[in-house]
Amino acid sequence: MKAKTQKGFTLIELMIVVAIVGILAAVALPAYQNYTARAYSTEALALAEGYKTGVAEYYSVNGTLPSALTDINMVTIDTDVVSAVAVGANGVITVTMDAVGGFAATDTITLTPTATAGAGLAWACASAAADDEQLPSNCTGQ
Repeated sequence: MKAKTQKGFTLIELMIVVAIVGILAAVALPAYQNYTARAYSTEALALAEGYKTGVAEYYSVNGTLPSALTDINMVTIDTDVVSAVAVGANGVITVTMDAVGGFAATDTITLTPTATAGAGLAWACASAAADDEQLPSNCTGQ
């Protein structure tokens, strides 16, 4: 008599495959969420570049930092990623995020100018709500 050959996978082989897929998903999902949040915060900071130019121009002309958005002749912008942009005392730009990519509707990113001798303005970027992994590399460690 000829021995019957088995076809298909055993239960243990299937369990190993499911475990490997589960581990990969557990690692990949948080990394993807951070990547998505970083893309949204990068878009928000790109939007803020125009406001930074306005603050720098105001400083160049007047020798002081603006204290309101109207000082730099700009208005706030509402996009799918950003709900508002404001300029406050000492030229601080506050970008309020929409509820996207792990950000809440109240999360903000602030850009703070500092006058430097002969070089114009240096900008510090910070966010109390976001982790460093959710922000672009030029806006971390604050």
